[in-house]
Amino acid sequence: YEKRLKATYGSALDLSGGQVEGSSGQVNVSLNEKGFTSRCSPDRFHQTVEKLSNQKRLAINEIGFGKVASLCCTRLHRKLCKFLTERFNPDMSSIQLHGKVIGISAVEFGRVMGLKNTGEVVELEWLVEDEKVKELVKSFGGNGKRVLVRALAEQLEKCENADEDFKVRFVVFALGTVLCPTSSPSVTGNYLTFLIIPGKIETKNWADHGFNFLCEGIRSFKAKKVSYVNGSLLFLQLLYFDSILHGGVYVDKSLDPIVSWDNKS
Repeated sequence: YEKRLKATYGSALDLSGGQVEGSSGQVNVSLNEKGFTSRCSPDRFHQTVEKLSNQKRLAINEIGFGKVASLCCTRLHRKLCKFLTERFNPDMSSIQLHGKVIGISAVEFGRVMGLKNTGEVVELEWLVEDEKVKELVKSFGGNGKRVLVRALAEQLEKCENADEDFKVRFVVFALGTVLCPTSSPSVTGNYLTFLIIPGKIETKNWADHGFNFLCEGIRSFKAKKVSYVNGSLLFLQLLYFDSILHGGVYVDKSLDPIVSWDNKS
């Protein structure tokens, strides 16, 4: 009989003695040598979702974001995330941990984050008239070509109905906090050009988009030596907990990692 318990953030870190090791087994001491910042905010996301009604939760589930909305791990371990970023090779889609090279793909992103890895590619680079984007952003309470994450959080709580408008605001909020955060406290309005089309959210491959966004973010971080890392560091942290640190921790494998790992020790 195998006892199954919800895994915890603290128990995973305990398995490594609260430290992060390199492939040689020695503690990496260079983690604080340069700036490392991320706007990945699972705590803000969780706090906002917790205030939503059951009707709104059902609407979120309908568009395939129900598991994302149920995330339990709201803390990012800064040193661990920096270590994982340094070990991640975006060009080879792999990460080197404890002497082993592990391949990572959109399939893993979808499994860990509870998103489907099927559907249309999310295109943000195609030409859209600036004025059209600005009009859409304005209708969502923003200025210029970007929507503030803070404003979206307030709007989600105030929305009276769990309609298409609410669904669009939620997806943009999720992108800006846990799935595709950038160095800016806002989200590009280019998403709105297709999200406002009823039923379009469900047709997109968000796992593929989130994974590629993270790869590009880490690639840019390493090449330009900037301090901000774009992309979901939450994914890397959960992947590490789920794949590397199981050891003696009992995890309910019927649950996606985004649901099975939390902060409580």
